[in-house]
Amino acid sequence: MIERLLTTVDLINTNLDTSPDSWQDQLPAIQNITASFEINDATPDEARRHWQVPLISVFQRVAFVDADHGAVKDLADWCLRQLLVLLQIYPDDVDIQACEFSPDDIEQR
Repeated sequence: MIERLLTTVDLINTNLDTSPDSWQDQLPAIQNITASFEINDATPDEARRHWQVPLISVFQRVAFVDADHGAVKDLADWCLRQLLVLLQIYPDDVDIQACEFSPDDIEQR
């Protein structure tokens, strides 16, 4: 299942690289994933972290793509929740700390 998820995320990322305006076309697939997938790790696992951070980064590309009209709220919230879980496990991880956080989302927490 994870392998299929990562293949889908790679395709989404490639589509965004080749056609940045296609983000709205990618949104339904991403929302299907975020509706059924949550990171619930409690202990460090470098193999999982290795794919979790890039997954969140790709989804953030879509969540924050249209700065003029604000974030895609449900997707931005999902990304923030996942990052907060990972920060609990890897508090000093620079890759996680470098991910985007929406100030509005942080204020609501």
